[in-house]
Amino acid sequence: MTDTILYIHYGRYDPNNRGINTTIERLSKKGELTILTRGVTRGEEFRHITFCPLIFSPFYKIVRFFFEREESPWPFMMILFMVLKNRPKIVYYREPKYIKIIPLIKMLSKNIGIHVDIRENPAMHFKRNVGTLQKISKYINQYYAVSSEIKTLLQKQYRAVNVDVLYSLPSSEFLSNRKTFSPRKKGLVRFCFFGYIKENREIHLFSDRLNQLAADYATCFHLYGPVKHRAYLKRILSECPIAEYRGVIPYKSAAEILSNYDIGVLTNEVNDNSKYTIPGKFWEYLSCGMAIISNERPSIVPFIESHDIGWVARCPEDWDNSILKALTDVEELTKKKRNSIRFFKKVCKEQRKIFV
Repeated sequence: MTDTILYIHYGRYDPNNRGINTTIERLSKKGELTILTRGVTRGEEFRHITFCPLIFSPFYKIVRFFFEREESPWPFMMILFMVLKNRPKIVYYREPKYIKIIPLIKMLSKNIGIHVDIRENPAMHFKRNVGTLQKISKYINQYYAVSSEIKTLLQKQYRAVNVDVLYSLPSSEFLSNRKTFSPRKKGLVRFCFFGYIKENREIHLFSDRLNQLAADYATCFHLYGPVKHRAYLKRILSECPIAEYRGVIPYKSAAEILSNYDIGVLTNEVNDNSKYTIPGKFWEYLSCGMAIISNERPSIVPFIESHDIGWVARCPEDWDNSILKALTDVEELTKKKRNSIRFFKKVCKEQRKIFV
């Protein structure tokens, strides 16, 4: 008999969201999947999956208006209804939203497995109320953490047990469109940024330095992804003439395009959340045979340095040195690109042993 899984996703399902696609793919291989979400754009590839509304927007807005409550009771009621209706073997939380209802779910059925997937610093959800997750942890059968840093946080601060590191790897659909790796040849060196374009991505840290150094070299810098802050994009394009915005590309065909580039740019602002997380684009860059150039992000630096897959810029001078090495040393760049492929394959093999 096929296992039944109830997947609770706070937010709207977006077919171009890399993390959600990978999670759905992993879960759907394990059993019959029902997804509770705030909204969905149905994709052809997910016709065999049942989508249900987590929040009925009109009711949610009325409750918020009259009672000024952060959380409406409707999602909790919907979760309980679906648990009673479907009798799932696993209830899977993508983030620790609405986990206060977990003890009640366990009362309804002790045989239900509760799995919680932590994609960012838990403090972003619970802030000062550490005790909330500490009390509920005893009801959670399995935690998945996006990085070893978050795994350590869960174990030390939140008394979590049974914690596995589960990276935000690309979906098989993304990987199926990659081009075959080819050694770097002399000529144009291509830099790429793939993801949301907004101020806290701090792309200018890279583009400003590239603009200062690019005059004597054959290079380009292309940006792909939704634009959240148009003024910020205009600033990048005006201050770095070789930068070019190429628009939004469907996630399922992105790998075919990204495989043409040599170096992936990672410049996210380092804060109390991002220093613990590993963005999906890190793995997407590696899977497409790209070397990495990144600012000093604690969760990523050990990978880059220990596996020799790119350069870490800890200060403005490091950006200059890293860019110059990428532009001038063809053999070094080719070696890092090869190492990226090897490291990604190794991680994929290890991750297959973990999920559910």
